[in-house]
Parts: sequence; C-alpha cells; structure tokens
Amino acid sequence: MKQNLWSMYWQRLKQDKAGICGLLILLVFAGMALTAPYLSLHDPLAVQLGARLQNPSAQYPFGTDHLGRCIFSRVVYGAQVSLAAAGIVLASVLIISLPVGMFSGYTGGMADQIFMRIVDTILAFPLLILALAIAGFLGAGLVNVMLALAAVWWVSYARIVRGLTLAAKEKDFVMAARAAGTKTIPILYQHILPHVLGTVIVLATLDMGKLIMAVAGLSFLGLGAQPPTPEWGSMLNDGRPYFQAAPHVMLFPGLTIATVVLSCNLFGDALRDALNPQGMTE
Repeated sequence: MKQNLWSMYWQRLKQDKAGICGLLILLVFAGMALTAPYLSLHDPLAVQLGARLQNPSAQYPFGTDHLGRCIFSRVVYGAQVSLAAAGIVLASVLIISLPVGMFSGYTGGMADQIFMRIVDTILAFPLLILALAIAGFLGAGLVNVMLALAAVWWVSYARIVRGLTLAAKEKDFVMAARAAGTKTIPILYQHILPHVLGTVIVLATLDMGKLIMAVAGLSFLGLGAQPPTPEWGSMLNDGRPYFQAAPHVMLFPGLTIATVVLSCNLFGDALRDALNPQGMTE
C-alpha cells in the first residue's frame, strides 16, 4: 500500500513539467558541487593580475574577476560552499524544530507555553534582520552565519509542526495508541512524525532557496564566507565596484543564485501539489 502511495506521488509529480525541470537543475548543481575539481578549468584561488577583468572567452567562459581569477571555476566551487551551507542550516532547523514542535503540541501544558513564548519572541523580529544582528555579534565567518540562521529559522517550523501535531493527536490511530499504553516518545516518532513529515518536506524544499539567498546576502554584506573562499554572495560583493566596467563579474554569480532559487521554488511548488491529499480524489 505504501509503495502504491509513493508511486502515486511520483506519477503526479512527473505531470508538473516545471517542477521536474526545477528538480533536474538542482541535481545538476548538486552534481556540479560534488565534481567541482573535475569541472573547474582553473584554480579558483589563483591570482593572475595580468588577466584581470577579462570578458568571457574560450579560456575563461565566464571571464575573470578583479584579481584575474576564473569566474567559472569560482562559481563551480561556490556551489560546494553555498549549497552545503544552506543544507546544513536546513538540517539543523529540522533537527531543532521537529522535536520541539511535536513535543510542545502533543504534551501541552507548561512546556507548550514556554516553547511558544520563545517562538513568539523570536517571531516578533524580522528573521533576517535578527540573523544579521546575531551574525554581527558572533563575528564574520561562514560558520557564524550558519549558526545565526539556524538560531532564528527554526521557530516558524516549530509553530507549523505544533499545529500539525495538535491536529494529528486527535486522530483515531493516535488515540488508539495512547489507549493501548504506548509511551509518548514512540507515539511521536511512530504516529505523529509520519503525519507531519510531508508538509515539512515541502516547506524545507521551498525554504532551501530562501536559505541560499540568506547565506549569499549575509556573505554579500561581508559577514559570511571570507576571501578568498569562492562563495556566490561574496563574489557579488567582490564584483560590485566593477559593475559598470565589467558587469560579467557580478552577472554570472547573480544568475547562478537566481537559477538555483527559482529551481527550488518550482520543485517545491510541484512537490506541494503532488503531496496534496485533496488531489488524490481528482
């Protein structure tokens, strides 16, 4: 039965051409990150002042930056940094928010009140501004940016998971497990977690693009990856003074970020439609 259900999901997902296109593009960038040493044409850190600000050519497909470094090679290696950073933040968010949201929603009482007041306090501030303040306090560095984003990003997930848990714990299968004397932890991970996981996966897919932009944005401001690390946001910042004289220095990293974020949104929308229970009766 479960295999037939996943087969149904896949059949519905395949019907969304835009979503499949987004998935394929994401797989291409993931493959590019994994095979960066083989795809790059030059050393992404090699400084060649004699070749600075060259236009795109056969030797340098994306041109060179102000230090003569190959932009194509830096974009390829930047996929490792940007995708890994966003992925680690997203994994951290899920590790924090799923237990907190499920435990809070299922047990209720004082624990629920404490957790939700913490969530309300953090949500009172714009999350990106709060992450910017935390990253500024911790100091410049990609690890600090990841910590800052994880520290503020989990709250919206926790609130959603709590709401899904409140609805799930009234279901017959949960009430039957509780009546049978099943402990809280097994109920949460055997009955509640499968119920909320589909929605969380869709949200995570959509948020992957937001986190890539957040990491790039904080790096653009100088708080993230530090030179000479090839990271898409810091590459945009490096090319900012040369935008009029050599627009390609900012163009290709910017297009890369836009393409990945758009792909995440397309695939996330398709996944949401494929996992939508209302569509199963259509």
